[in-house]
Amino acid sequence: MTLWDTLVGSLPVVVGGVAFCSILYMVYFLYPILLGHVIPFTQANMAVPDQCKMIFDMALKHANHADPDVAVPSINCVSEIATNHYSTLGDTAPGADSAYIQRVFNILVPALSNDEEDTALCAANFWCLLARHELLLRLEAEELGSENIPAGRVSRHFVMGALDWLFEPLLKCLLQQEDEQTPESWNMAIAAQTCLREFARCCGDEIARRVLPFVMANLQDADWHKREAAVAAFAVILDGPNWQQNAADLNRFVEFLCTRIQSLGGCHPLEKQTIAWALAQVCECQVGLVRSQNLVSKVVDACSILLGTGVAEAEQGCWALRALAEACQEDANINNGQHELAPILQPVLTRLIAVAEGDISHKGQRLQFAAYSTVAQLVLCCPASLFSMLAEMVQFLCGKLDTLSPRIAQLTLANDPNSLEEPFFTQLEELICSSLQYILTRIGTDGLPGATQPASYWLSQMLGGVNNTLLNVLKRNPKPTKNTTLQACSTVGAMVSLASLVSESTGGVDVSSLVAQYIDVVLPYLDDPDQFDVYGIVAGVLADFARALGPERLITGASDFVTRLCRCYQHPDLLLDCRAPIISALADILSELEDKGVQFLPAVMQVYQHASSIVPINGEDIDEIDEVQNIRRSTLSGYSQIINAFLDMGGRGPMTDHIAAIMTFCKNSTEDELSTTGVVIAGVGLLADIAVYYKAVFEQYIQGQDARMWLTKLMNAAREDAQEVEDGPSVMQYAGPVLRRYTL
Repeated sequence: MTLWDTLVGSLPVVVGGVAFCSILYMVYFLYPILLGHVIPFTQANMAVPDQCKMIFDMALKHANHADPDVAVPSINCVSEIATNHYSTLGDTAPGADSAYIQRVFNILVPALSNDEEDTALCAANFWCLLARHELLLRLEAEELGSENIPAGRVSRHFVMGALDWLFEPLLKCLLQQEDEQTPESWNMAIAAQTCLREFARCCGDEIARRVLPFVMANLQDADWHKREAAVAAFAVILDGPNWQQNAADLNRFVEFLCTRIQSLGGCHPLEKQTIAWALAQVCECQVGLVRSQNLVSKVVDACSILLGTGVAEAEQGCWALRALAEACQEDANINNGQHELAPILQPVLTRLIAVAEGDISHKGQRLQFAAYSTVAQLVLCCPASLFSMLAEMVQFLCGKLDTLSPRIAQLTLANDPNSLEEPFFTQLEELICSSLQYILTRIGTDGLPGATQPASYWLSQMLGGVNNTLLNVLKRNPKPTKNTTLQACSTVGAMVSLASLVSESTGGVDVSSLVAQYIDVVLPYLDDPDQFDVYGIVAGVLADFARALGPERLITGASDFVTRLCRCYQHPDLLLDCRAPIISALADILSELEDKGVQFLPAVMQVYQHASSIVPINGEDIDEIDEVQNIRRSTLSGYSQIINAFLDMGGRGPMTDHIAAIMTFCKNSTEDELSTTGVVIAGVGLLADIAVYYKAVFEQYIQGQDARMWLTKLMNAAREDAQEVEDGPSVMQYAGPVLRRYTL
């Protein structure tokens, strides 16, 4: 007998035997609560028509009850049915009398206007859940359709069919704002906004067609409730509809927001916050159109005004700027820093720092975090010409960390579980460490500002300041949190990499001494079996150390590095996302050591042979598949590094006996269903190295018709998709001429 059988069989007996009205009330109050817990386990029952009808009858019986204590759990039962047994609702949209969805519709559309707010909120939650579920079904069907696989579950478009009846109640709900409403509030106005957001994602242009007339009719109304509702309604439907087709409407809305922000003085406080939030939503959801419609300068000017207003408005101004900066980052990487924000980066960063250092009360903590997050993102957009500004930013951020670190130590020692400061300051410390890493990486990527003595002095001084700051953080007592430690370690890696570039270019930095200061801080993480989830980050730092030190200085600590990394790789609970960094770090170490690293090759090859055998356990787990693909790409690239490391040893070379197995792994990795462009490009590069340096083994392996067919398909795929991978074009330029003569 199932749990459902027990519930259905026992409760009617209990109800029938109860004599007192108060106990009877309690039973039908508890009935839907118990039913809601059981519904996810009633798959077999819902497949039987009579039992399915009984479950619907029980769930809907009290869904429109006057008492919210009874109605709410009943509506929650209906929500459980909709998400767990969606197909039982019916085959058509509301209007078909035979469909259960019609009964649901008849109760839960009017419930949005219920005088009892709890009941109305619960009804709104039902429609949100249904919209999310139908969106999920649609996306699932589209993904399967792209692979010519029929979808087992399809959307019946119930929300789309109900829009005409749902829309008017939701618009009325939008006008039920509270004067003291905050971002954490939950009332009918916020619930209506949430419904419209989910409907926009689910129904796209159909919701935009209905909302836009309401927006345009109320943006200039004398009643602030209508103005605020209009702004909120537009902001929540930005994700879903095709705004390319409605670009003129979006343009007018952005123009309205930017103009209104210039005269916020006469607005209600909630209206101010909503206008600022709407601008941030535009930048978050439709930044491409903001840029293509040449609205960036107006948006930035509006954000600058918001930074000087209230805390809530300034926070949204920060998020809007951050979204713009994130969109411009790719252009910064490929156009030498040239994009719409480049000419105004310096004044914007100056303004943001002033905001970040302003109000640090509890009310201003969110603003401070938003400001520093935006600073971190803007740094990624900085061109090399702004090196002096980046150097000033490093100095400022180091000073901030120097101030935060002792304060966090005090709060940690106080051990106050109710403290609001400690989690905030800890999160801020992690964010600033991340910003430092971005800046140091940016300077190293864009190139140094010239091999002059002043440049050498500036860089040496800057790195010295960063070094002292990071040592203070990592050696603090009590220890920093794990997240802060990991981010600080990543920043150490970026600092050491930049120090190596400075040493090669201008001198003035002793990389060996710099690395030596962190060995005792970083390596213990690899010795702690309970810290296995941080092994990947620490492996990346050791790889940075290896590249910075070079073969002569690395050899003294190489045994320690390799032994620890190989031991960590063998940890029974090691996460997949930690394996790829260890694989890459071992290759980096051998690559730097060259022939001096041959003593470590057996241990490293054991790791690589294991990595070559990894396959997903759950073929439907997207995250697991991604991690396996990363491992394959790292392994293929690592094999190339190791092959190139031992070229000067002459004779057969230490890798000769492994080449056939490596080629088999390459073939298996690049031709199965998990193969990606990154894996393909890494495989092509590896095969070219083998063809050049182990020609006899390569030609023996590739001589069969099947092997040549595989190589031909691989090269065709690599040529088509090379642009999708950062090093794709350079790999193909090298590998194409080498491998072309072996293809069919």
